[in-house]
Amino acid sequence: MAVVVTLWFVSTADVAAVLATEPAPDRGFGRKFLSQLDSSRPITTIGTFPLNRSTVPGKDEFYIGGFPGIIVVQMLVDELTKLSALSSRLTTAINSPDLYVFAEDTESTFAGIAHFQGDKLRRSFCATRSRVYEDKGLPEGFEYGFWSGHSEGIDLPFAPKDLVAGAECGWLGVPISSSGPDINVVGYATDGRKEPRIESHAPSPPLSEVVVTSSTKLGFSATNPDYDDYEAHNEPGAGAEVDDAPGTEVAKIARDVAHIGWLTGKKLFRLTRNKAAAAKERLRHLDREK
Repeated sequence: MAVVVTLWFVSTADVAAVLATEPAPDRGFGRKFLSQLDSSRPITTIGTFPLNRSTVPGKDEFYIGGFPGIIVVQMLVDELTKLSALSSRLTTAINSPDLYVFAEDTESTFAGIAHFQGDKLRRSFCATRSRVYEDKGLPEGFEYGFWSGHSEGIDLPFAPKDLVAGAECGWLGVPISSSGPDINVVGYATDGRKEPRIESHAPSPPLSEVVVTSSTKLGFSATNPDYDDYEAHNEPGAGAEVDDAPGTEVAKIARDVAHIGWLTGKKLFRLTRNKAAAAKERLRHLDREK
């Protein structure tokens, strides 16, 4: 089975206070960490997102966050039933006083918790609802409510995944779920894939801006001497409340577009009338010369 394993390397006395600020992750740290684990594998950045609001990592993917006094790493580990069996290269990759490990299988009831101090295992419990794979060290304070039968369960007096949630709050001080602060991490892949292309497009101007620009090019504006608007824009009874009503802006734009059409026809009529008058005047002068 493939198990989602999350490691928290902690060297601060108040994890909750750091996470409460929802700090941005150090993008460069993740690359250094993965290169330290295996320098032969390519590293591709696949995105930045909250760990506690995203899907679990896939094969050859790592979610890593580097914060003041805290390093979090999440990955998939195949065929894991005992957290004490994790590679020492992984558990000692960061020099920190405490390492808290949480494991969950997304396809079964398996889950586990572990606490390391340096290279020493202080506590590990890994189980499904019907089988205990590992139970080392003394139970932590947050576990007492589970072992006393205050939690629901079938064979064990609790569900192992509930113990993981309890351990997260007990050891880290905050829930690592959608109800807690965002744990911002950077996603990496080590399977040689290319980085996703992110295309940026300039936002389209609002319709009202298009109308103003177009009308100005046609010579219709409040600053143009030829501008002639016989319509009252501030109709009786109109005010801020009406302007803010749903659909009002669209209606205004529609009226402006229609008005531009009316003004265009009016301007063409004036142009034709003026040319006709000029031609008539020239004919009149010709008659006088004769």
